[in-house]
Amino acid sequence: MNHPLRLLAMMMVGLYITATGTSQAPQPARPGCTLDFQDHYRCKRDAFQQRLAASKTVRIDTDRLDLFAHTRTQQLVKSLGKTPVGPEQQPDLVFDLAPIDRTGRVDLSPAAVPLATLTVYDTSMGAGARSRIWVETIDGDADKPWPGIVADLLRKFQADALPH
Repeated sequence: MNHPLRLLAMMMVGLYITATGTSQAPQPARPGCTLDFQDHYRCKRDAFQQRLAASKTVRIDTDRLDLFAHTRTQQLVKSLGKTPVGPEQQPDLVFDLAPIDRTGRVDLSPAAVPLATLTVYDTSMGAGARSRIWVETIDGDADKPWPGIVADLLRKFQADALPH
């Protein structure tokens, strides 16, 4: 093939690759979680991290009398560079830290049981389960003091969900 035809062929291939590459650009993964087993979820870590990076404001939901959990979660949110907001404001994300209600459950073994969860919701995705983008569950001894459960849960969240 002579030189001008080779150049023309290479340009055509380049245009084809460029055209198909831009029209087929991969879409970013949508964050979300699926139930793995009781009180434990499998979430899309990369998609969660992208959404977390894009967020600016976070509402913290804990029991209204649980100042320890609220304060520790607020410290975590601030360390991530996010601004905590009150219930009257519209946040980008909601961090909900709560004990797991074990009422009516029978534990037949001395094994660790699910104690608490930190659930992160993306308010732009609606309400309820469909907006759940991360769930961190901590297991342990049911007799463990609540402050220890909170501290362990937040540490586990940092290890599992955040970039290292």
